[in-house]
Amino acid sequence: EEVILTIDPDIINKVKQQINGLLSNFGLHYLNPDYHEQALNAFLNNNSSIEAIWSNRSDGTFIYSNPTAGLVNAKVRPWFEHAMKGETYISKVYTSSLTKKKCITISTPIMKDGKITGVLGVDLLLEN
Repeated sequence: EEVILTIDPDIINKVKQQINGLLSNFGLHYLNPDYHEQALNAFLNNNSSIEAIWSNRSDGTFIYSNPTAGLVNAKVRPWFEHAMKGETYISKVYTSSLTKKKCITISTPIMKDGKITGVLGVDLLLEN
């Protein structure tokens, strides 16, 4: 029997607000790998419900990923494609390859001067 997990929209909205705060407060549009490492690790450490966080350049290559990304380029992934169109993307629930727990991916564009320069993504755990 399949178990349908319902996701509290308040949790998703809270994480989306936190991601938007990260983007607006930390100048991630400069695409500096050292800066991304510091900002993304701090965000990860302050959010126990986040199991992974990463950023990509507009060509799909990774700027930074914690834990290290299992792929070299993300440009064919739905979360990347949607964010590059200017959308905040929320995936369906899936089982994390990292933790084997249920999670969703949330991704959003990184903007500079009205242009999309990259993508910021997180995997949000739905169970602890």
